[in-house]
Amino acid sequence: MGRIGSADVALDLLLADNKVEADRLAGILNSENRNRQKIEAAILEEALSKLEREVNFKEHCVIVLAEDNWHVGVVGIVASRIQDKYYRPTIVIALDGDKGKGSGRSIDNFNLFGAMMDSKKYLIDFGGHEAACGLSIKRNNIDKFRESINKYAWKNIAHEDLFPKLDIDMELDLSELTRDVIDGLEALKPYGPENRCPVFSSHGVMLRNDPRFMGKNGIKMLVSHGDVTCETVSFKRDSIDVPRQGQILDIVYSPSINSWQGIDSIQLDLRDLRINDG
Repeated sequence: MGRIGSADVALDLLLADNKVEADRLAGILNSENRNRQKIEAAILEEALSKLEREVNFKEHCVIVLAEDNWHVGVVGIVASRIQDKYYRPTIVIALDGDKGKGSGRSIDNFNLFGAMMDSKKYLIDFGGHEAACGLSIKRNNIDKFRESINKYAWKNIAHEDLFPKLDIDMELDLSELTRDVIDGLEALKPYGPENRCPVFSSHGVMLRNDPRFMGKNGIKMLVSHGDVTCETVSFKRDSIDVPRQGQILDIVYSPSINSWQGIDSIQLDLRDLRINDG
């Protein structure tokens, strides 16, 4: 609460001295939260589409996305979602007239505040620390800022730092990935630095098809083990060895439910893979 609406409602709820008033205020908070989630999801979808059109990871170490009609209250959450998906420092800017306000999230071993300092001549104002930042900028300086911060990043980040260190929580057989298990994982959200997304590994799965490329950075594959087949998706195509149909793989992933045209299916967000040569 406070990203979209006023934080006063949450305070009033804590101070409410009768159940009727508390229930009324809780209903308002719940409605506001659902509204925020809808706004966040819509902006994230637009941002990911824009990223696929405009960002080339061979050129862009830092993702900088800016657009009109994005709500400034959720750009930090959206930046965090994109950073988690692509593992690149990410800045998302909500434009309004000739200015914009944005929020950034970094990766391990890259000082985002230091990068802001280096490019401050293109900013109206900024603040933050190594892992996150906030900024305001003139619209006509965004392209220059993007170029400047990427120039700084390529000089100050090691290639290996663009790949996250994988802490695997558990090895699973694909048959153990039931809807109940994934619903239980969903209940652990929201994920963040102190509550990271669970990561699993499965060994000896078979690639059922030739990988299908999506946009500039995406790859989609079907893997199976026994009678179970799952779809895997990665948006870090340049960081994995692309396998061939029929090869046996060891994979690292985070599972989720993908809903498409009213049908739910298990999808694996692929973090890494290794071709298993036996």
